[in-house]
Amino acid sequence: MPKNTISVMNQAIAACLGFLTICVVVYVLKIGKPILLPLVIAICLWYLINSLEELIKSINIKGYSLPAFICYIIALCIITGVVWAIVSIVVSNVSAVIKDVPFYQEKLQYLIDSTAERFHVNADTTLKTWIRKINYGSMLSGLAGAVQDMTKNVFLIIIYIIFLFMEQASFGRKRELFFASVAPERKLDQVISEGVTAMRKYLGVKTVASLVTALLSYAIMAWVQLDYAAFWALLIFLFNYIPSIGSIVATMIPAILTLVLFEHPLVPFIAVAGGITAVQFLIGNILEPRVLGTSLNISPLVVLLSLAFWGAIWGIPGMLFCVPIMSIVIMLFAQFDATRPIAILLSANGKVRVYDSDKKEE
Repeated sequence: MPKNTISVMNQAIAACLGFLTICVVVYVLKIGKPILLPLVIAICLWYLINSLEELIKSINIKGYSLPAFICYIIALCIITGVVWAIVSIVVSNVSAVIKDVPFYQEKLQYLIDSTAERFHVNADTTLKTWIRKINYGSMLSGLAGAVQDMTKNVFLIIIYIIFLFMEQASFGRKRELFFASVAPERKLDQVISEGVTAMRKYLGVKTVASLVTALLSYAIMAWVQLDYAAFWALLIFLFNYIPSIGSIVATMIPAILTLVLFEHPLVPFIAVAGGITAVQFLIGNILEPRVLGTSLNISPLVVLLSLAFWGAIWGIPGMLFCVPIMSIVIMLFAQFDATRPIAILLSANGKVRVYDSDKKEE
């Protein structure tokens, strides 16, 4: 058999095996959601606790800083308080919001009819029918269910976090030995180390930015006396982790509510829509990029595709974690000749870091 034919057959077999591997991975991710998703949440919380501990430890007062153990306790208390606040807001507001949904839907329909009548426009019957058929209660129930899914496995998440901290002291050495045995010609340990640092920075900055955005948005909504301001602020906090569309959706929901709740909605609408948009733009497009820089080298198109992919597999929690996951995938793919072209395509600027035993390439 000619060598060219053998080469083509080998490439075809490799492509088929690669496709089957992807299918198996996707299937395992889908059916393993009850186990894998709490693990991913635990890892993220573990990163946040470590990041917060380092931040607290870096605070020096007259040359004195708190011991690491005390810093960990403070960081753990802060993260626990934030999680408890999220659960409390969800539990106390979801049922009330769903109960008021028919009222909101009726007011929205009245707003469309009155606006069409005022400007002498024949409102499209299709639009009216479409609005009536939307089940806002189911939408909010699904959203609330996604939030509750991330908090109902608290015990399992806590167990994961405890074991992560128990293993933390030996992570570095085991990781170094593992990658030295898997690919001794590659500095994969350095790749993972930099990936962990980048993810810790991303999660830390994103959490602080989302919290500040939510607090400022809450202040605006409370000022105009919007119903359930704390609940909408919580959604803004969570949706800020969803790239591209998250901030848009988080701004639209309270802005539309001002139109249906207030008798004279112009000033509240401008205050809520303009204020939250300004906060989102200032923090998301000016402050965050200055702090994060280009550490997450991901193409915007890839972000959207990964958003759809992880959303289809894990729902809203998958959308929250799609950026860190894709960043790690790109860093690992860049280290092997067979997958490096994929990493280049997935990256934002086509430049990926490649580590070998002798040098580091940009």
